Amino acid sequence: MFALALLSAAAFPPATQYTWRGHKCSYVKAGQGPPVLLLHGFAGSAFNCWRSTVPALAATHTVYGLDLLGLGASAQPANVEYSIDLWREQCADFLREHTSREPPIIIGHSFGSLIALELARECASVGSPVRGVGMMNCGVGMNNKNALKVEGWRARQAAKGIDVEPAAEGWQLAFIGAVLALVDAIFNQRWLLTFILDKFATADNVRSALQRSVYVNPECVTDDLVDDYLSLATDKEAAVEVLRQIYTNDGGPLPFDAADALPDDLPILVVWGDTDNLAPITGPVGRYFRQRAQALPATRFEEIHAGHVPQDDSPEQANAILREWLAGV
Repeated sequence: MFALALLSAAAFPPATQYTWRGHKCSYVKAGQGPPVLLLHGFAGSAFNCWRSTVPALAATHTVYGLDLLGLGASAQPANVEYSIDLWREQCADFLREHTSREPPIIIGHSFGSLIALELARECASVGSPVRGVGMMNCGVGMNNKNALKVEGWRARQAAKGIDVEPAAEGWQLAFIGAVLALVDAIFNQRWLLTFILDKFATADNVRSALQRSVYVNPECVTDDLVDDYLSLATDKEAAVEVLRQIYTNDGGPLPFDAADALPDDLPILVVWGDTDNLAPITGPVGRYFRQRAQALPATRFEEIHAGHVPQDDSPEQANAILREWLAGV
């Protein structure tokens, strides 16, 4: 595993810069064949999220790994409102301007999976459907504020006679609301965020956090991976504003609604790490897509032994699943 991680990192393509709405953004490109767009999630980049995936898929496809505005090697402007919608617009423009006219396959990780679903929904609405959507540990939203939206979704499902898990009780909703209000209060204090970054954005702390909370295989947490995560905070003032907005802005649409709007026969692959503590497989999103896979043949659900980043935590298994799925899409 360790040797493969190093090989994948060595084979990772160099970044290319482009301008979107006046801001410098970054992406990588590798391979030839049908287009595949890879979208990272929170604190992610094309490298730290897809360093093992890009070389593997480039054998049969043209693979694009995009750094979302505010993250990775892309600019971190303070005069924009960061949201799932903003990044969906960035991705839609990127597809039009930088890829072929051939319908793409979109694969996302964490809230990048939600962006992939929203992008697929937009493409379908304008008559340019994607070929398929892949998701690695799909997040419920840009932040945990969507936990309250999930309760509204459950109520709507129950009203339609659809069997879903019981809704949270009143005291549980009040507790969730209080926690979210506390998060807002904390992360809206820029001085406090700056202090947190100054104190905790060190190689030792990042390595420890990744090994304890994100990865199952500690050998995958290499020096270049840690350095890439740390690069997000190179400009602390800019990083503080990006993180503040990600934690406190609206969480965006729910993945259920975007998935329900897509055709039943659209190929959807869901890969989930079984020990993910950040987006548990037993949560509402994992349950929804597992049930969808049981009901719709075009949706496939794969559970593998990994943490929150299964494609990097267990790259051999995840890449084998991705390659097999891509061959049939």
